[in-house]
Amino acid sequence: MRNKELSSGSAGVLEVASDVEVVFNRNDSIADVIEALIGAATTSIDAALYGFSSQRLASALEEAQSRRLRLRLIIDGNKYRENPGCQRLLADRNLSFRLAFGRDGAGSKMHHKFALLDRKLVLSGSYNWTAASEGRNYENLRSFETPTWSRRTARSLRRFGKNRQRFPMRNPKEGPCRT
Repeated sequence: MRNKELSSGSAGVLEVASDVEVVFNRNDSIADVIEALIGAATTSIDAALYGFSSQRLASALEEAQSRRLRLRLIIDGNKYRENPGCQRLLADRNLSFRLAFGRDGAGSKMHHKFALLDRKLVLSGSYNWTAASEGRNYENLRSFETPTWSRRTARSLRRFGKNRQRFPMRNPKEGPCRT
């Protein structure tokens, strides 16, 4: 469904986003949409994901990485530690990633679910990149391009690099993370 939607922030209306794509997984596969958008990306994929266990999206990211796209993944540190499936998935696909926590450090959530493709296309919504989100839950995803929201999304991703509670970008085959 294409429509016009107001992009707003704490200071009020920022700009009108045209061509907002909204997908609900009651009728459509959100993983299909994300997989196609990753396949169409040409320079970079940045994502902050609370949950990540989708084999097919991991395959799409692995393929994008093989095309030499810059890939930066930020995964919630608590969710990662409690989910051996996520740990194996990242290791098996050799995807580099960074762990992050919420505002109060370990024990609080980095609860984001957004991505920035080619530094211009924003993906955001309730959808975790997990099998449960695809097959069991009611979820949504919005995709849109606006300069303001693309900059804000990029800035939010950069802030994780300044967060003392994060781990350095790492390759999962190098062994377990240490705090």
